[in-house]
Amino acid sequence: MGIPEEKNREVIADQIFWGGAVAPGDKREQIIREAIRVFIDNGYYKAKMELIAQRAGIGKSTIYEYFTSKQQLFYETIFYVQERFYLNLQSQTDQESDPERQLKIIIRAHLTFCKILSRLTEVFANLEDFPNERKEDILQLWQKSNDLIEGVLAGGIAKGLFREMDIHVMAQIITGVLLSAHVHFYTEKESFSNMLAEMETFIQKGIYR
Repeated sequence: MGIPEEKNREVIADQIFWGGAVAPGDKREQIIREAIRVFIDNGYYKAKMELIAQRAGIGKSTIYEYFTSKQQLFYETIFYVQERFYLNLQSQTDQESDPERQLKIIIRAHLTFCKILSRLTEVFANLEDFPNERKEDILQLWQKSNDLIEGVLAGGIAKGLFREMDIHVMAQIITGVLLSAHVHFYTEKESFSNMLAEMETFIQKGIYR
């Protein structure tokens, strides 16, 4: 079953990235949440600070009390999204004990992540532009996500579901394959359901007995 299209995108983003209401009075988080919606809808370069402020119910000058520039707001927004994506993914896999189902959760979550953020590929693809401290934070989150995949693979091997393999290398391959969907969704407008089916088949053939 594919991801619902545009009309449900905000609901899906809420479920995957944000997971819960903003604490009352937390203007910084409210700005970030509205900023990601504006960035997703318009792309980085066409996103306007005025619109972000309007969506957040504040004056434009208030944004600059928390963020020095649009660029810094974007970096903080990407970190926020990455962090909540990982926490949500960890929570979902922790609730499932079957490695096969855990793997399906990981594949679907990564592709949904790529689908929703496909319009930001033009900027997000170049991590070298990020400030060093945020770049390191994001790389650590990616490593945690990779470690999570390693754990699922190890669990599948222990249960005799997956073949013997170097789980460290395979986890990196799976992560790379899944994140490559950013480009496909952005440049080719690939169908989510088709991409999901092909990714599942490709990954399963590489790890199943």
